[in-house]
Amino acid sequence: MKKTMIVPFVFVSLGGLLYGAVPYSATRVITTTRVNLKTGAVEDVQTEMMREIRGSDGSRRYFERSNGTYSLFRAQDGAHYTVDSRRRTVTMLTPPASYVETPAADRERRKAAATGEKTIAGVSCHVFPVRSNVANKEGSTCHALESDIIMELVSTYTDPNGEFKSISHNVITEIRLNEEPDPREFELPAGYTIVAGHGAGSQTAACGSCKGR
Repeated sequence: MKKTMIVPFVFVSLGGLLYGAVPYSATRVITTTRVNLKTGAVEDVQTEMMREIRGSDGSRRYFERSNGTYSLFRAQDGAHYTVDSRRRTVTMLTPPASYVETPAADRERRKAAATGEKTIAGVSCHVFPVRSNVANKEGSTCHALESDIIMELVSTYTDPNGEFKSISHNVITEIRLNEEPDPREFELPAGYTIVAGHGAGSQTAACGSCKGR
């Protein structure tokens, strides 16, 4: 009997631990659709396009929205930040993430446990069911194990009263692999206000080396 691997949502949060260091730049599109279960009518559709990049050292800039906000993981100091270009603020989040390379044996184990395989934006990825702590919510992820990139995440929430269903489709639509981003993309912008976040005591020290772009 084939054993099914269940992946917790935290694994595919896109802001968790980074495994692997294949540099890339990509466009990610998130579409949320609300369906009326009684009539079958689509009541609402919201679409958002975001940019994300990763360097060969594991640094990552992601959830970059058109409103000037983005998330940043800097491998050199092992910390996550959120940057708001509109308010000119930087928030440091802890506990810090760490860069850990996935052993080849672990990649092979995961491949064997996958429930399927897809090709998205020219990249092969393996499909895994996703476990959620939210009742009536289920989903799946398509993980490109060789480059360690979450190519797709689909989740569905069904209203327990039978009124509606909400479907979120998070997918990379364009990607360029093995191209090193400009390292300045991972610098903290100079002159921004440091906003207290988790681990507020380390905020000022963390931005003492902020560089301008």
